[in-house]
Amino acid sequence: MVGVRYAFLSILAANLSGIWMILLQDRFTGEAGNLIVLHGIGFHALQTLIIPAWLLEKSDLNERYKKRLLHSGSIAWMLMIGVIGIQTALGRTVFELTILPILAGLLLLAWAGTALIAGVFFIKQRRERALSTDKLPLVRH
Repeated sequence: MVGVRYAFLSILAANLSGIWMILLQDRFTGEAGNLIVLHGIGFHALQTLIIPAWLLEKSDLNERYKKRLLHSGSIAWMLMIGVIGIQTALGRTVFELTILPILAGLLLLAWAGTALIAGVFFIKQRRERALSTDKLPLVRH
């Protein structure tokens, strides 16, 4: 449920950038700012924040660790959206090597790390369950 809440906030930011584009009647702002990047990244939270939450829900990790991992990844994603929003509002492209895009990239890596950890724990648990069922004796009737 926490992943859905974070995804909702991200989609809200995507909708705000969509309204911004409607008001401008264009996707470009300033010298090189492109609102479509912010808009798209905001909507991708439907996958990026919900799938790791689902993977963590299916794993047998400590609940406290699950929550910490989910919050860390989701907050990194939301901060990345905020940083990209600031860069775009300044009229600058997110593809230049300045502090804000680099920070956004680092936040993306932080999110990716948490998503990867969630996936690894999910796969590890599935393997352990598969191996434990292989060791069960065959029952004949």
